[in-house]
Order: sequence, then structure tokens, then C-alpha cells
Amino acid sequence: MNTSGASVQRALLAAGGVAAVALVAAGTSGATDKPRATGGAVAYRTGPVVSVRPAHRRVVVGKRLLLDASRSTDTSGRIVEYLWDLNGDGVFERSTGARPRLRHAFRKLGRVRVAVALIDDKGDRAVGHAKVRVVAAVHHKATSHAPVHAATPHAKRKAPVRTDTTIHAAANQGSVTISDFKFTPKSITINVGESVVWTNNGPTGHSATADDGTFDTGVLPKGSTGMFRFTKAGTYKYHCTPHPYMHGTVIVRGSNSSGGSNSGTNGSSSNNSSSKKSSNSSNLPHTGLPLGTVLFAGYLLLATGAALRRRVLG
Repeated sequence: MNTSGASVQRALLAAGGVAAVALVAAGTSGATDKPRATGGAVAYRTGPVVSVRPAHRRVVVGKRLLLDASRSTDTSGRIVEYLWDLNGDGVFERSTGARPRLRHAFRKLGRVRVAVALIDDKGDRAVGHAKVRVVAAVHHKATSHAPVHAATPHAKRKAPVRTDTTIHAAANQGSVTISDFKFTPKSITINVGESVVWTNNGPTGHSATADDGTFDTGVLPKGSTGMFRFTKAGTYKYHCTPHPYMHGTVIVRGSNSSGGSNSGTNGSSSNNSSSKKSSNSSNLPHTGLPLGTVLFAGYLLLATGAALRRRVLG
């Protein structure tokens, strides 16, 4: 029998341990059958058989991977040593003794041909391989959404709008609450340049979307708010996009609306004063001439008429 390979292996282990033990390819890559005398017949015994399985075929670089050789067998002896080649260079740089498992973190990307060598108590040995792919870690960027959504122009939608109680908002801002699938109040009045804030207190998402596309808060989650500033006077009807049966109205007054009413009042007062003055003045027709001139002209007309009358009668 040729036992020189086993003798060299045992000598290396006894002399310097198992770190960086290179197995010789010839005569050491599998189970070895050795005949022995059995009373006239020749019997054979089988050496170790390697079975190595990584927990995963793909592993993230830097993450530990379990390499399992516990299913390896040896019917003719007892496995006493597991040697590991973890970078595929043919050098078995790690030993786990009689323990068949190893956790290892790979530091380089790419494919690695991992090898494990078994040595039994009779000096027989075998080598098995497994392929592992080392990949880079994937980082996912988390995105967050602000609770307040700016109003954006939206497509035109036509829907019937029912008006309800109108309230006058405080200066610079009006507030509308969304709850129980309705806008409260349904109609709100503000001045040009002021804003309306919609607050969703309901359990589901709602929006405030203008029927003519002027504004759209987007769908507001529970507890979120949306705001829009009105720069033009007019009546703006809006609805909830997810629930079209919800309606509301914003009435925007012009900045001179109150002044116009005052000027109208002042105009009526001035007209009343003029009428009073007219009633107190003379009832003579208005010629645009001074009263003295009109009287003098009338006197001349009377004198001329009297003279003509005397001639005719004379």
C-alpha cells in the first residue's frame, strides 16, 4: 500500500499545525480504497466522502455565511480534521478541527470556489468544493412625505354644489374642517389676498379640489392640512376627489367691495342734498343765465308788446 501521502500529511500536522497546508492533488482528491487480507478473500474499505453546502449561494460582501460539511461521511474511519480553502487559491488556511461547520465573511466581490478537505483517523483524505457568489449590498433610500400639501392646478370637473350656511373668516386666513365626509362650513367668505386652510380630521383621506381647476390640495391623510391663497375675487366651488359627493364653496370679495357700498351711500346722500337745494330754489325754468338778466329781458319783452299794441289800436 502507498502511505507516503498520509505520512507526509501527519508529519506536517505534527510539526506546524494546519495553517496554510496545501494538499497534493495526486492521490488526495477523493476516497482511497485500500485492500486488506480476509482469509483468502480481498476486502475493500472506503475513505471519507465530502459534502459541503453553503447556507446561501449568494452572500453580501462582509456578511457572514455558514459553510456546512456535516453531511460528509466516512464508513471506514472517523473524520478528525476539516481544512478550509476560503478564497479558491488551493491553500487550506483555516482549520476547524473535528467541527464540520464554519462561518466566514467574504471581503471581495465575485465568484469564489470554496473547498474543504477531510482527514480521518487513518490518514485518508478527500476534498469537496462549493461555489459562492459575493455581491454588493443594495442601499434603499427612504422617502418621506410632508403632512402639508401645496395646492396645485387640477383638471376641470363639473359637479352640483349645494350652498349652506356662510361664515366670515378672520383676517388673512379662513379655516375649513373635513370630518364625517363633509366640509365644515360648506361656504366660507374671505377677502382677496387671504388664504383658506383645510384640515382633515376624518379617518380617511380627503381633498379640496376646485371644480374649475383653480386649486387642488391633493389627498390629505388624517391630521394633514392644505392651504391656498386667493388673489382674485369670485365664487369658487370645490369638492373632494375621492368622495365627489362632498362639496364646499369659497366666496372671495374684492378689496373695494366695502368702499363701493360707502360711496353709493355717499352718492345717494349728495343726491338727496341736491334735491333739497333744488326744492328750496325758484320754480322758474333753468336757462343757465343769472336771474337779473332773465328779469330784464322779460321787462323788455313786455314793453315792446305794449308799444306794438298801441300802434295797432291807434
